[in-house]
Amino acid sequence: MKKLNMKKLTISKSVSLLAPLALASMPLFAQDAGHNFAALENADEQWEFFNDYCTQCHNFDDYSGGLDLSTLFVNDVPQYPEIFEKVVMKLRGRMMPPAGQDKPTEEATDAFVAWMESYLDESGTVELDPHTVVLHRMNRKEYVNAIRD
Repeated sequence: MKKLNMKKLTISKSVSLLAPLALASMPLFAQDAGHNFAALENADEQWEFFNDYCTQCHNFDDYSGGLDLSTLFVNDVPQYPEIFEKVVMKLRGRMMPPAGQDKPTEEATDAFVAWMESYLDESGTVELDPHTVVLHRMNRKEYVNAIRD
């Protein structure tokens, strides 16, 4: 019985040691594959809006809404579409910035929302290389089967 447990322990240790090496060599996102998005042409002026009005509260120190946007950059949009979709929804509904904070003009908000939507749409149409293996976390059954095999 102890040998079986020791064997499982050895296999799980070797898998956990090799995982970072496999991850380092895999391009996980379309941005890593060198795609150039048309939305990046005027990204500087739009990203300035994001930094001025979003990261004032949503940062590491304040962590408003459980969200730190200060660590994200314009090239991170394709990697975190769920976060930026929420940003677009809050801005489109005029729920952000909240009352009591500096508010941008309607035109600036509309321009940023339109730009972000086009960037998200464009990055969502880019397909990964068909030979790319996307990281998948195994469930308990898959893990047991992998150890058994």
